[in-house]
Amino acid sequence: MKMTNECWQAVYYFVNEKYKTYELPKEDRKNCQIFHRGKFKYESPAYSETIIKRRKRNQIEKGGKGGKQKYRIIWTDDHKYQLKTVNMSLEKDKHKIGNIIDVEIIEIINERTYLYKGYITNDTSNDVV
Repeated sequence: MKMTNECWQAVYYFVNEKYKTYELPKEDRKNCQIFHRGKFKYESPAYSETIIKRRKRNQIEKGGKGGKQKYRIIWTDDHKYQLKTVNMSLEKDKHKIGNIIDVEIIEIINERTYLYKGYITNDTSNDVV
């Protein structure tokens, strides 16, 4: 990862090849309901100061140098959701408003942690986030 103009430019690769096409087993999907609401934190060192507050319809992320981001969250299944970018506090991120990110939980680590894959779906680049 490198930083350009105060913005992280990164390409993510799955460390373990099994996650490239992995899906959470059907019998585990109901367990994802514990992630539908609450307060969470990223494990990644790049976002370690970011706190996520997730409610029924909104997700707010704030902390670190990322400012404050607000998303509309729509759960499409127990283990899948969409985030629509509603507001970004930093000027350099304002172009992301309106982006839709499809997220799929692919493994539950414990009751506070999960592994996910996400894609910006309203962009022709189909970037992994």
